[in-house]
Amino acid sequence: MASLCSFVCRHHHHHLLLFLFAAAVAVAFTTKVVTADDNMTHLHFYVHDILGGSNPTAIEIVKGPVALSSVPGVNFGNLIAIDDALTEGPELSSKPVGRAQGFYMSTAFQEASLLVSVNFVLAADGPYNGSVVSVQGRDPIAAPVRELSVVGGTGQFRMARGYVLWKTYDGNATNGDGVLELDVYVTTDSERRMLSTGNTILELDAYFTTNSSLLFPTIWLLYIPFLCYHHFLLLAVAVLFTTNVVVAHDTTHLNFYMHDILGGPNPTAVAIVKGPVALPSVSGANFGDLIAIDDALTEGPELSSRPVGRAQGFYMSIAFQEGSLVMSVNFVLAHDGPYNGSVVSVQGRDPFAAPVRELSVVGGTGHFRMARGYVLWKTYGFNTANSGAILELDVYVTTK
Repeated sequence: MASLCSFVCRHHHHHLLLFLFAAAVAVAFTTKVVTADDNMTHLHFYVHDILGGSNPTAIEIVKGPVALSSVPGVNFGNLIAIDDALTEGPELSSKPVGRAQGFYMSTAFQEASLLVSVNFVLAADGPYNGSVVSVQGRDPIAAPVRELSVVGGTGQFRMARGYVLWKTYDGNATNGDGVLELDVYVTTDSERRMLSTGNTILELDAYFTTNSSLLFPTIWLLYIPFLCYHHFLLLAVAVLFTTNVVVAHDTTHLNFYMHDILGGPNPTAVAIVKGPVALPSVSGANFGDLIAIDDALTEGPELSSRPVGRAQGFYMSIAFQEGSLVMSVNFVLAHDGPYNGSVVSVQGRDPFAAPVRELSVVGGTGHFRMARGYVLWKTYGFNTANSGAILELDVYVTTK
C-alpha cells in the first residue's frame, strides 16, 4: 500500500500542482478584492454662507415673484450666487481649505428646499492642489442631515462620483447667515483607469465573476491523484474563459470650437441677469452676472467653418477675487453628423484667465447615454467686432 501511494503521488505530482494553481486562480478571480471604501476619499470642512454684513459671500441676484407662506422672507425662485469660504473648523477664522462657488435656488412651494449647484475649489497650497469637486442636488434645509450628489471633479478628482452629507452647524434666523458642516465622500473608481498616450485614451476595467462553481470543495483534494492531465487542462481553460480580466474601451475624443458672441446684430450669448456687485478684478463684470447661451460649435476656429452642433446652457460669474464662471452646458451634436443629435452634458468651473481649464462631463444622451469624462477648455482668441470669444474644446467621453 505504501509503495502504491508513493507511485501515485510521484506520477501525479504535476497534476496536483496544476490543480492547485487553477483553484488559486479561480478563487482569486471570483472574489472582488477592492471595495468601494478602499477608494473613497473623505473630506470634512465647514461652509460659511454669509448673506449680510459688509462682506457678504452669498448674494441674491434674482428675487422670485411668489412669496412662500411656509418660509417668511423667501420667494419661490430666489437665486443666490455664492463664493463661500471653506474652513477646517466651524470658526470663520480657522484654517482656510478652499471656496464653495456656485448658486442655489428656492425650488419648492410647500417647504424650504433649495436646488444647489456648487464647485468645491480646494486650496492650491493644500494636499489636493486646486482640485475641484462638483456637487449638485436638493437641500431641504429643515432636515438635520441632507444628502447631495458628487457629479464630477477635476485634478485629483477627475471623473469623481460620490455624495455629501450636508448639515446646518449654526444659523442666524435674522439675516440668513449659516455655517454648514459637510462630509464629502468621493471616489474616482480605482478599478477604472484613464490612460492617455498622445491622442489615444483607453479605459481599463477589471471584471470579476462570482461563479460559485469555480470554488472547489476541500473534499476534491482526495481525488486529485486520479484526475487525468486533460481534465486539468480543461479546468484551466474554463477558469480563464470564465474570468474577464481586463477589457479596454476606447474613449471618444471630440475636438471643436465654440463661438460665444455677446455683441453685434446676432448675439448667441445674452445677459439675463446683471449681478449687483461690480468685480474689481474684471472690468465690466459683476458678481452674479448670468448669461444664457446658444453658441455655435464648428469644426475649425472660423465661424464660417463646418458646423458640428450647438452649445446651449448658461454661465454665471461666481468669484469675487478672480474671473471665474460656473458653467452648465449641453453640447448638442449635429443630427447630420456621426453622432446623430446626441448630447454631452458638461458642468464645472471656468477660471477663464487660466490657459487650460478642466470641466466635467456629467452625462449625455444618444450615443453618449450615461457618459462620463472631462473637457479641456482653452481660449483660442477674441473677436472684437462682436465682443465674442472663441474657445477650443477637447472633450473626452466614455460611456462605460
